[in-house]
Amino acid sequence: MLRTNKTHLCFLVFLASLSATDLLQAQDSVPVAADPEVTTASDSNTSYEISSTARPIVDRFNAYYKSIVEVSCDAEISLSMQGTEFGEKILMQARASRPGRVEVLAFDSIGAFPTSQFISDGNDLFEFSLKRNAYMVSKMSPDFEALYQRTLARSAPNLPVEVFLALLSEQPMQNLLKLSVEPGLIRKTGNELVNGTPCDVLVVNEKGSRAWVASEGAPRLMRYQNSEVVSRPRYLPKGAIARGLGTVIDFKKWIDQETGEDWSWSLPNSAQRMATLHENANGPGPEAGYVSMQLQQESPEGAPGLETPTGRLGFQRFGTTKDLPSTGLEPGTLAPDVSLQRVDGTTVTLTELRKDRQAVLIFWIPGEKFTQAVMARVVAEGLGFSKEISIIPIGVGGNPATVAEYIAKRPGFDGSLIDVNGIAARAFEIGMQPGAVLLESDGSIRSNLLGPRPRFPDRLNEQITTMIENPKQLSDPGTTRSLPAGGDSPANETTDDPDSP
Repeated sequence: MLRTNKTHLCFLVFLASLSATDLLQAQDSVPVAADPEVTTASDSNTSYEISSTARPIVDRFNAYYKSIVEVSCDAEISLSMQGTEFGEKILMQARASRPGRVEVLAFDSIGAFPTSQFISDGNDLFEFSLKRNAYMVSKMSPDFEALYQRTLARSAPNLPVEVFLALLSEQPMQNLLKLSVEPGLIRKTGNELVNGTPCDVLVVNEKGSRAWVASEGAPRLMRYQNSEVVSRPRYLPKGAIARGLGTVIDFKKWIDQETGEDWSWSLPNSAQRMATLHENANGPGPEAGYVSMQLQQESPEGAPGLETPTGRLGFQRFGTTKDLPSTGLEPGTLAPDVSLQRVDGTTVTLTELRKDRQAVLIFWIPGEKFTQAVMARVVAEGLGFSKEISIIPIGVGGNPATVAEYIAKRPGFDGSLIDVNGIAARAFEIGMQPGAVLLESDGSIRSNLLGPRPRFPDRLNEQITTMIENPKQLSDPGTTRSLPAGGDSPANETTDDPDSP
C-alpha cells in the first residue's frame, strides 16, 4: 500500500496542474460593479476577473498553449510522506493528452519495466497536490517534445513545478498568474522590452504573480515573477534553508552573457533541488530559429550553458560551445574495427561481433541520467531485433570493473560490452554521450542517433525497422565500403559523382 501511495503521489505532484482546477478560493474577489470593463469567470472553486485590455492577451496566450494537445515526459522523482524517510527515488514516465487523459508509468530506480500504471482524467490534481509533502528533483528529460517545439519558456533555479504545469492546463494564463493568496483582477499593466522583445505585462493583485508575454510572434512566456505563496519552500525538507525563491525570473536574460541581478543562481542549503527544466543536458532546448542563441556566445562562469546548434538538443552542461558533442562519423564512412571488452575480461573486435550482418551499436554511460531513465529500455527493445541484425550494447567508461559492476546491478544492461577508456566512443566521434550507431552489413555507417533527445527509443526503433526493410544494396555505387573476405569486388569502391551519398 505504501508503494502504491508513493507512486500515486508522484503522479499527482508531477502532473498537478493538468486539470483546470485552480488553488484560489472564491472569496474577497474584486467587485465587478466597480469596473464595467471587467469580465468575471469562475470554474469550480476559482473566481477571477479579467479586464477588457487583458482579455485578448489572455485568450491568445491560452489558445497558443492549449494547441499543445499531447505531451510525454519522464522525470526522476524524490518522495517525502509523513512517517517515511525523505529521499526515496523512482523514475516515472507520463503522457498527457487533451481532453483530460493522463497515463503514468512508474519505474523502480534501477528497474527496466514499469511497476505501476495509472490512467486519470486529471480532476482536482492541481489543488490536491498542494496538500502533500512531495518533491520533484533534478531532471526533466527532452521528451517534452511538444513543448520543445512550441515554447521558449524555461525555468531558472528553484522554480516551482506549478509554473511550468500551468502552461499545460486548460486555463494556462489564469493558473499561471493566480498562484497567489486570493482571487484578483487580471489586468494589463504596460508594455516592456525583455531583451529587445516587446512584451505585454499582466498582473493579478499588487503582490501577486506577474507575467511578461511576447507581443510579437508566438505568445511565449518571457519573464515571470512568482507570488509569495508560490515561493513557499514546501518542496524542501523540513528545516531546509531556501534562498532566492522570491526573485523575478527572466526567461531570456539569464542565458545571455550579462545575467544581471534579476535571479539568483543559488542552491537551497541541505535540500533537494526543486523542479527545473534546464538543470542538465536532458532539458528541452531553445526554440528552433531563436536568433539570440548564437554558438559563439559564452556563458558566465557558474551559469548554465544553454547554447545549442540549430535542430539539436544541447548536451552542454556548463561553459562554452567547446563542450558541445560531435555528431558522429558521416553516414557512408567505414566503421572503425574497434576492440571491446567482455565482462569476463576477454576482448572481441567489432567485425567479430557483427558477423557480416547489419548491426546497431548502443552506447550508454554508467550513472548518466539519460542512461538511467531511457537506455535500459533502448537495449531491451533493441534486442528484440537480434534475429535480424546484431545488437551490440556498449558501456562506455574508464574503469572496466566499475562498468562491469554497473551491468551486474542492472539486468537491463545484461550482455553489454565495455568500452575501456571510451576508445570506441572516440573512434566513432560520439564522445561521452549516450547514443546509437546503425551499421550496414558491409560495415559502413548508415546513421547516428546521438545524445539525449525526444522519443529516443521510438526514433531508434523506427530507424532499425527502416534499415531492416530497406538494406543497402552492396552493388550500389557511390559509397566506400568493405566487403567480406573472398568477395568478388574490391575492398573499397568510390564513385566520381560528388553528389552521391
